[in-house]
Amino acid sequence: MRKISCCSALMLFLSVSSAVAQTAHETPEQFQARTKWWRAAKFGMFIHWGIYAVPADSTDLEGHKRIAEWYFSNKQLQVKDYEKFASEFNPVQFDARRWVATAKNAGMKYIVITSKHHDGFSMFDTKMTGYNVVQATPWRHDPMKDLAAEC
Repeated sequence: MRKISCCSALMLFLSVSSAVAQTAHETPEQFQARTKWWRAAKFGMFIHWGIYAVPADSTDLEGHKRIAEWYFSNKQLQVKDYEKFASEFNPVQFDARRWVATAKNAGMKYIVITSKHHDGFSMFDTKMTGYNVVQATPWRHDPMKDLAAEC
C-alpha cells in the first residue's frame, strides 16, 4: 500500500477547504480513491483553532464568562465585538515543527486544520479579505504555510 505523507494529506485538505465556493469536479473514481486512502490511514490529527481561542479563558466580558467560541451565539455577542478578538490573537508560542512531530511520532498519517471557520476568519494569508491571520492580528504570520513546510 502506498504511504502518503503527513504533508500530502495536509495539502489535500487545505486545497479542498480553499475551494469551498467552487463546484467540485471530482469523478466518482477520484472520490473513491481519496476515501479509500482516508479509511486506510485511520489515524490523524484534527485541529480546531482560530480567533475563537482568544476568549477561551476565565475572564469576564461585559459580565459574561468568556468560554470558547460557542458563547458568540449563546451570549448574543455582537459581530463588531467578536471581530476585536483578531487584534488579540497573538500565538507567539505556536510551533509548527512540534505540532507535526507530535502527529508523526504518534503514527498519525494526516493533519486536518480549520483554516477558515464559520466566523469568516481565515487562518492563512489571502487577498480575498483583510480578516485573516496575517493582516488582522499582531502576530502577522501564516500558520498554514508553516505546517505545510514542516510536513
